[in-house]
Amino acid sequence: MPALRQQNRMNIYDISKEANVSTATVSRVLNGNAKVSEKTRTAVLEVIRRHGFQPNAIARGLSLKSMNMVGILAADCKAPFLAQAIHYLEDFLRDRNYSTVLCCTGYNVEDKKKRMEFLLAKNVDAVILVGSGFVDCDDSQNQYIRDVADRIPVILINASMSYPNIYSVACDDRKAVYEATEWLYRTGSENVLFMYNQKSYSGIRKLAGFHEAARTYGKDWNTYSVLCPNEITNVHEIADFIDSVYDTGLKFDAAVTADDNLAAGMVKFGKRHLIPIPEKLRVIGFNNSYITEYCEPELTSIDNRLEDLCRLCVDAISGLLEQNVIPHNEMLSAKIIFRGST
Repeated sequence: MPALRQQNRMNIYDISKEANVSTATVSRVLNGNAKVSEKTRTAVLEVIRRHGFQPNAIARGLSLKSMNMVGILAADCKAPFLAQAIHYLEDFLRDRNYSTVLCCTGYNVEDKKKRMEFLLAKNVDAVILVGSGFVDCDDSQNQYIRDVADRIPVILINASMSYPNIYSVACDDRKAVYEATEWLYRTGSENVLFMYNQKSYSGIRKLAGFHEAARTYGKDWNTYSVLCPNEITNVHEIADFIDSVYDTGLKFDAAVTADDNLAAGMVKFGKRHLIPIPEKLRVIGFNNSYITEYCEPELTSIDNRLEDLCRLCVDAISGLLEQNVIPHNEMLSAKIIFRGST
């Protein structure tokens, strides 16, 4: 009985892998398309026969989209960026008549693996990984994502991996931070601080953009790159952390941060020390989240076009499940939304 259940979970992606052909080719065979060589057709049908499937039933399921369920993984739905992304994705997927299964994984790799296994057990047609934190700097930690991509499409939002059946939609974070930092230097700032909280795909690209801009102006990019522990999320605690950096003697008159929450902590730090914002301290956040309007003054922030990213993600899923060819990577340019903090 266990062996039979395992067989019944086989899908078009399993068939394509075992037959060493594309999923589009499997679809053509199942639908009786004449544009397939006899050798290829025989190989695909042999895989199907060996596992005891009925080709007509599989083809009918594909054409009727009988399994229109998409899994969504996010580390923490409280984080403004992730919460907003989930909202957009569920709206866009609902408009396409897809149902969703959402799992919040936390930041531990083993927990991410378990939630991914849970989604596979639900027989989802595709998985969306929201946020760059899913792509680890240690590539061996990413193997579970590749294993899933061997079965169903995986779409990354704001991250990238090079592997078949893994697709990504992302903002050009490196360019965005470069342009924000360069603007601050060009318009009079002397010492710009960059504060980030994850050594993720996105965090590293943002850091690279800051380093590039600082080097352009002959500035100390290393000392002024500050990593805030990821577990510090409360703005008061972020301000405490910046206090500890300030107490080391590091002086700065502007800051670019990897997200708006860090920027809000920077504003709170400035107020504690009676530093006028933006006259003596200019602050630029990232994500253009609702936090920008809750600060006083309101935060200038980099808009990473999250709504557009989520729409592209859902377009990709729809195209993949309809057996269309789609680009593996799509990159959008960000823009700075200027407000009172600059």
